[in-house]
Amino acid sequence: MFIYLYNILPLRDALYFDLKVKRNNYQRMINIARKRSSNLTKALRITAVWIAIGLAACSFEILIVYAYDIQHNYFVTIITYVAPPILFGLPFALLEVYYFKGRKAQWTYGKAMLSKGIVYFSGIVVIYLSLGMALHTFYSGNLQQWMGAHFIVKFIIVWGAAVVFTLLFTNLYYHFDPITFRHWLTGKYHQPVEETRVFLFLDINDSTVIAESLGSTRYFAMLHDFHQLVEDAVAKHKGELYQYAGDEVIITWSLSDGLERNNAIELFFDLEKAILARKKYFKRIYSNVPYIKGSLHSGNVTRGEMGVMKKDFTFTGDVLNTAARMYSLCKEINASLVISRRLLRQFEDLVPYISEPHGYFIPRGKQEKIFVYTLKRQTREKSNIRAVDVEGTNPP
Repeated sequence: MFIYLYNILPLRDALYFDLKVKRNNYQRMINIARKRSSNLTKALRITAVWIAIGLAACSFEILIVYAYDIQHNYFVTIITYVAPPILFGLPFALLEVYYFKGRKAQWTYGKAMLSKGIVYFSGIVVIYLSLGMALHTFYSGNLQQWMGAHFIVKFIIVWGAAVVFTLLFTNLYYHFDPITFRHWLTGKYHQPVEETRVFLFLDINDSTVIAESLGSTRYFAMLHDFHQLVEDAVAKHKGELYQYAGDEVIITWSLSDGLERNNAIELFFDLEKAILARKKYFKRIYSNVPYIKGSLHSGNVTRGEMGVMKKDFTFTGDVLNTAARMYSLCKEINASLVISRRLLRQFEDLVPYISEPHGYFIPRGKQEKIFVYTLKRQTREKSNIRAVDVEGTNPP
């Protein structure tokens, strides 16, 4: 019996490892497909906006001409307004999301505006010249009439305004966190709103020591690279960047988004994985690796716009102070991630994790006790045991 187990257990472990590798590769392929689909969706949205502008301008001109009973060629009008956004809209939109977006970190706002303006302007000129030659060849129209007043008015006013609008909108969109930008645009928090949210506090281990060893400029560059990894993880897991404070990052979710697919937990572990994947890069460039610690907590907060000269969305509530105090506990007990039991019990799938009860924690200046767990990503067997513990034998 023992000999049988001795022979079969390594085989079981090998099969489990093989399945785990295949699952990770499959998940990686899904993530790549989602990213490509997201980029294509953004490109199609930009194209749709340009087509909508063309249709609106075309409809307006046709109504004016019809109202004043002016002799007019409606076919040429439709081609003038609708063809350009169809012909250059999608290629330029793809250029926007696949090329210009990737250079937002390297380019200044002014450089991005100028570069895009030159490319878009040149493309529109080429499209109009091509349309003019095509109409002159296949349609018994007057090329001079096409390239005269109609060209100047329709080109400068309609598509010049469309390009400026697109440039301003896309650059503002990339300048802010997408979710925050959407809230600002819709005025969701113009008046204070009470809601339940999940917060993740992140910080780099031994950041003071690293800053002293690198110096201010190199440390800033390392933070920039670290924040790029954070932003990728935030976008993947439906998070919202609330605040950067040096090496500290605060990320938040609505309760439903944070619990969905374990987004709030998975973001932390995916960020750890991304940092390990770039370990050699950080070692080579900065001689240090920005390993992280974090704390997760949830509760009721009030959110609204704050400030006059500099507007910002601000949260108020005890949950922020508690999450910050919980983070300090990470250093005391040498844990990577701590989470309150109030939040942990709300996740439906705890199979991929192992949770260790730390006990009650009383934040400084507070009287309410918080029961805290440390959380790690572990093997499936161990995780099942700990998932039962969270719901079962621990004190309330």
